[in-house]
Amino acid sequence: MKKTIMTGIILLAACTNTPTIITFNDQFVGTYNPAAGCDSLLLKQDCSKIIGASTNIKIDEIELRIAGSADGRVVLIMSKPALSTDTIALEQGTAAVKTFFLRKGIDIVETKAIYGDNIIVGYHYTFDIDGYSYLKTLTVNKSL
Repeated sequence: MKKTIMTGIILLAACTNTPTIITFNDQFVGTYNPAAGCDSLLLKQDCSKIIGASTNIKIDEIELRIAGSADGRVVLIMSKPALSTDTIALEQGTAAVKTFFLRKGIDIVETKAIYGDNIIVGYHYTFDIDGYSYLKTLTVNKSL
């Protein structure tokens, strides 16, 4: 049964349409397919192979989920619902995260969107230092 479910998920993920570049905040950014896994996204902290980011945070009253690389320089940000994407919360949340890091003097080196079938399901950021530790201070409850 597990093999059948996983095969179905893989087939669905393979069918998503992911361009290599999209426009985000009036800039061109690269993309990852939603089927990209924790390892291919360089995420070693709080990443689930099934739902992606698994640590719940709240920033400016917006609930998000995060995962990070071993050194904390790479961060995946997703909306709180695990089985669907709250696009409004994701957009507002990423704006709040950018402001949060701007105030701390931490630079975003690279931004990529997790994008498929015309939906952004998360953002993959690379920071100049360990940004993940800063975001972890906003944890609101246990990981999923």
